Amino acid sequence: MRPQRKEITLLLGFLIAFLPFTLYVIETMIEIKLGRRVDMFEAHSKNDMEMTNLSTEYEEQTLETRETLYAKTSDEGDHAVSTSTMTQWTIMLVVNDGFFDFFQNWFQYYKKLALHLPITIIADDDIVYEKLKSACSYCSVLRSQLNISEAAGFKDTKYDEIVTTRPLHILGMLRRGIDVLYVDIDSVWLHNPLTYFNNSVECILQFDAPGVICTGFMAFKSNPRTIKLLQQWHKALELKPGKNQPVFNRVFRLNKGLLTCQELSTVHFPSGMQYFKHFSDSDRAKVVVVHNNWIIGHDVKKERFKTFNLWGI
Repeated sequence: MRPQRKEITLLLGFLIAFLPFTLYVIETMIEIKLGRRVDMFEAHSKNDMEMTNLSTEYEEQTLETRETLYAKTSDEGDHAVSTSTMTQWTIMLVVNDGFFDFFQNWFQYYKKLALHLPITIIADDDIVYEKLKSACSYCSVLRSQLNISEAAGFKDTKYDEIVTTRPLHILGMLRRGIDVLYVDIDSVWLHNPLTYFNNSVECILQFDAPGVICTGFMAFKSNPRTIKLLQQWHKALELKPGKNQPVFNRVFRLNKGLLTCQELSTVHFPSGMQYFKHFSDSDRAKVVVVHNNWIIGHDVKKERFKTFNLWGI
């Protein structure tokens, strides 16, 4: 037998001898990989189930509260009943006792516009929950799972807890078929923002800087695409709590092109940096919504509003 054929025969014999072991190794690797996929699937399924349960609990509370919404005898409440069916937007705010005065300030400006839109307020502590029920008789006031009454500022861990719940609150409304306009309470509405909305799109967004979406003023129509976007935002925030705005921007970029959105003009909906630092008086005269961001802390925000004659209480 030639040396070359002998080597080939030995190699084939070696492969045949170790074939069962090789198959066993391959099968084991496949089982491990499949097992990991199953574990990942089960983990995601469990996460989805937990989120669904949270959303369902929130939705049931929302439904129960909304059944009595506007069930007041006041003229303002009656008017809200008659007009709420003619608009698709429900305003949503999140308030705790530390920022209750900012809600009062926002509400004073809002009432001057006589919009009479449905309003849902998420109360993050028991004290503000009672205050809100008295402050707005026709608002739907819901109690969140949190118990934070301090005026937590940006980068505070309690602030992180509050903003991390934002997509879940919005998601609960969207799942009920309610179109949501979410609003940060450190803002003032000088004019009716709805007149600037393109109602043919699925979401309406404000910008905080070039290419950066602000999560302090955003509107979503209820449909499977917006619900999926909010689900992804919620899941991503569970991994990075508190990174509310950057996480939304990342998730939105992944979904860009899958849903139609309007980008609001910074002429009418500027950031706090633009309005307070860079705009002239003539620029400010065109502004519809003033957002008091790009500054940290309850007291300094309040003083800045006062300086620019935007504190109405």
